[in-house]
Amino acid sequence: ARAYFCQARLLEPKNCDDLINLKKCMDWIRKAIDFGKNAERHHFLVYNASVLTWRLCRPFFRKGYRRHLSSHLAAIVAALDDVDDADRVWRAELMTELIKCYVDDGETSRDVAATAAVRAFKFCEMHAPE
Repeated sequence: ARAYFCQARLLEPKNCDDLINLKKCMDWIRKAIDFGKNAERHHFLVYNASVLTWRLCRPFFRKGYRRHLSSHLAAIVAALDDVDDADRVWRAELMTELIKCYVDDGETSRDVAATAAVRAFKFCEMHAPE
């Protein structure tokens, strides 16, 4: 998995128009996620993949560019759900950014954004401190 992360870092997009390298680097991160989900002792790799994804995608967190991240962040959020990662605040942060990506994607994703918002609200409500 470490090699997958290194490969992703090598392909890090140089600017917001570098969508080809964004896809390539996210493919490497997904391979690391698949590896990390296979065994409980490797679940930490899914969290590490989410942090690396955040770092690599940060330049795209702008209006008009977020739409390119929808599928990638959706995969990260789903993977963290699959391994039931304990960092609930981080998961909520990713869910919030995913909603923004869906909204940025346009009219076709508005319903998906609404569904994601309801899911994020329920997640936050369920895991809110008393």
